[in-house]
Amino acid sequence: MDIELVNVTKVYHLGKQEVKALRSISSTIRAGNFMSIMGPSGSGKTTLLNMIGALDRPTSGYVRVGGKDISEFSDRSRSKLRLSSFGFIFQGFYLLQNLTAMENVMVPMREAGLSRWDAMKRGKELLSDVGLRNRFGHLPSQLSGGEQQRVSIARSMANDPAVILADEPTGELDSETSQNIINIMRGLNRNGGKTIIVVTHDNEIAKRASIRLRLKDGRISN
Repeated sequence: MDIELVNVTKVYHLGKQEVKALRSISSTIRAGNFMSIMGPSGSGKTTLLNMIGALDRPTSGYVRVGGKDISEFSDRSRSKLRLSSFGFIFQGFYLLQNLTAMENVMVPMREAGLSRWDAMKRGKELLSDVGLRNRFGHLPSQLSGGEQQRVSIARSMANDPAVILADEPTGELDSETSQNIINIMRGLNRNGGKTIIVVTHDNEIAKRASIRLRLKDGRISN
């Protein structure tokens, strides 16, 4: 599933102030690519990721996913697209604190209509794949930062998405744990055929990426 950005611009209005977060961004991300998006704070990295993942709409320009212009999708269609085609990994993990690791991973599957039994079966497989076979019943507060991020990776894979979008996935982790997370993501790309798009300040992630995009002031910078 290819992703195409054509003259994507995003403007926010804060009172009387106009903030141009993205300025005519054009890029094509082929299925199976591993792309890193780098740049200083405020350069538009997360805004761009949100456009790709149908979490926000461009002010002008368009985003095509699998040949379809998702800029024109209804809110309901965008929600279905996110649930079926995208997996999200965040710096802050965003796990539900009152749910176990297994239950957190099951949430997207249950939302997609999978039975509890089938969701639990797949959840066990996914958590085992990221090295958490003995943490099924643990709450997030009982897990280390690296373990929580591995739960979030397993959750991102719940509905077998074509694309994984990660926003600073190693930002709160030590170097050794970060390397483990990078290796897992690289495996999803190489062995699982997933398209990986990562916003990062981590040069180690950028080194692993087949495509490196750098932003500055909302524009692609060479």
